[in-house]
Amino acid sequence: MKQGMFNFEDDEPQKESKPEVKSQAEKPQEVESMPEKKTVEVKKEKVKKAEPKVYSVTYLNREIKFALSNLFPSRILVEGEISNFKQHGSGHLYFSLKDEGSAILAAMWRSSVSKLKFEPENGMAVIATARVEVYEPQGKYQLIVEKLEPAGIGALELAFRQMAEKLKNEGLFEPEHKKELPRYPMTIAIVTSGTGAAVKDICQTLGRRWPFARKLLYPVAVQGPEAAGEISAAIYDINKRKEELGGIDVMIVGRGGGSLEDLWPFNEEPVARAIFASEIPVISGVGHEIDTTIADLVADMRAATPTAAAELAVPVAEEELSDLAEYARAITFDIKTAIKQANDVIESLIGRPFFSNPMSMLDVPRQSLDETQTRLSHAMATNLAKYRRELDRFEGILKKIEPHSRIGNLKLEIENAKHKLERLTKQSIDNRGKVLDGYNLRMERRLPLNEVKMSGQKLDHVAANMHYAIRKNLSEKTKELEQYRKLLNNLDHRKVLKRGYSLTRNSDGKVIDSIYKVKTGDIIKTELADGSVESIAK
Repeated sequence: MKQGMFNFEDDEPQKESKPEVKSQAEKPQEVESMPEKKTVEVKKEKVKKAEPKVYSVTYLNREIKFALSNLFPSRILVEGEISNFKQHGSGHLYFSLKDEGSAILAAMWRSSVSKLKFEPENGMAVIATARVEVYEPQGKYQLIVEKLEPAGIGALELAFRQMAEKLKNEGLFEPEHKKELPRYPMTIAIVTSGTGAAVKDICQTLGRRWPFARKLLYPVAVQGPEAAGEISAAIYDINKRKEELGGIDVMIVGRGGGSLEDLWPFNEEPVARAIFASEIPVISGVGHEIDTTIADLVADMRAATPTAAAELAVPVAEEELSDLAEYARAITFDIKTAIKQANDVIESLIGRPFFSNPMSMLDVPRQSLDETQTRLSHAMATNLAKYRRELDRFEGILKKIEPHSRIGNLKLEIENAKHKLERLTKQSIDNRGKVLDGYNLRMERRLPLNEVKMSGQKLDHVAANMHYAIRKNLSEKTKELEQYRKLLNNLDHRKVLKRGYSLTRNSDGKVIDSIYKVKTGDIIKTELADGSVESIAK
C-alpha cells in the first residue's frame, strides 16, 4: 500500500541508535588494560547506567516492513486456494490464500482487478503475482496481489467457462430463442472489421451466390479492449435503425481466425447480450472451424468461418432458378398427364355400347310397351268373352221370362259399354305412344356423345388456361429477376463516380467523410470513374 510505504532517509532515530551500540562496544575494550579490581568496578558502574531501547509501535511495524521488503524480492509467486473472498464496494478484492498448513491475507486493488478475465471465487486454486507488505495500522502482513492466474488452467479458458455457464443458466443458448433465417434475404448487415480479409470473403461469397442482395458494412474493431463495446453498439444501432436503413433481413457478425486473445471480444458479455436481444436474425462466423465463442452459442445460426456465414445467409441464385424451372416442368408434366388420363377416360366411355348406340336404350321400353299392349288386348278380349257369356246367360234367363223391353235396354247398355271400353283402350294406347315419342325426342336431343364432346371442350379450355397461367407466372418471375439485376446495377458505386463524384480514402482504406478526419501530411487516395489519384493533405 502506498500509504504504508516507508522512507528510510527520514528515519532519524534509526541512524542515531546504531552509533550508541558501537560506543558501548568500544568502552569495554579500553578498560581491559586496567587492573583487575578497577575493571570490575567500572563494569558494575556501566551496568547500572545502561537502559534498554524502547520502540514505538509504528516504528516497530516500519522496521518489520523494511526487513520483509529486504528479505523477499519485489515480486513473488504464491500458489494457494482462495478463501474468505470478498469484493468491496470500492472494487478492491480481499481474501486469503491457504494451503494444508496455513493461510495468508491478500488484497488486490481495483486497477489490477479490472485486468482480470475471470471471476475469483472461494475454493479456486490460483497462482498470485504479489509483493509482501505490512499493513502498519494493524500490524498485519499481507500480500498485495497484482496478477492472478488460475492454477492448471488459463485465465481466458476459465473466463470462457464461467461466462458460458452463466449465460446457459439464464437460457441464452436455448433453441426456442433461435430465430429462423429468411430464405431470400434482400438486405444483409455485416458487422466486422472494415479492412480485414473477412469482409472481403463475405462480400465475394454473397455476390457470387445471391447478387440481388444489398450489403451494408458496419466497420468495428474486432480485437483489443474497445472491440466488445464497438461490436455490441453496432448490433444495437442496426436494430434501432433497421427501418431507416431500408429494412435488414439478416446480420452477419464475425471476424477471421486468430489466437484466443484475438477472438476474446466475441466471448464478452456485452456482445452476447446484444446478439440475444437482436430482433434481426444473427449469424455468427468467428475464426476457424475449431474455434467456438460465446457469440457462436448465442447467435441464431453458427458458422465455422465468415465465408461459411455468408453461405448460410443466402441461397444460390442459379440453384433457385433451376428449381423454379424444374417446378414449372413438373407442373406442365402433371397437367399433360391429367389431360391424357381424362382423354383416356373419354375414349373408354365413347367405346361403350351406351355411347356408340344411345338409341339402344329405347329397346327395352319399346318391348315393354308392346308386351303391355298385348296383355291389355288379351285382357280386353277375355273380358268381352266373359261379358258375352254373362249376356248369353242373362238372355237365356230373360227368354224364359220374356222381358223383351228390358232385354232391349240391356243390349243397348252393353253396346254402349263396349264402345266406351274400346274408346278408352284406344285413348290409353295413344297416350302411351305419345309418352314414348316424348322419351325418344328427349333422348335424341341429349345424346351422351354430345355431352362427352362438350366435357372434352371444357377440359381443353381448362388445360389452355393452365398453360397460360404457367407462362404468365414464368414471365412475371423473369421480369422480377430482371428488376433485381437492374437494382443491383444501380447500386454500383462506380456509376455514381461516372456522374462526376469521387470517393476519398485514407491510408488505412477508410472512407473520409469529414475534413476533421484529415491531418496535414496524410496521404489520401481519391477514386474516380476511370482511375485513382494519390495526394498529400496540406
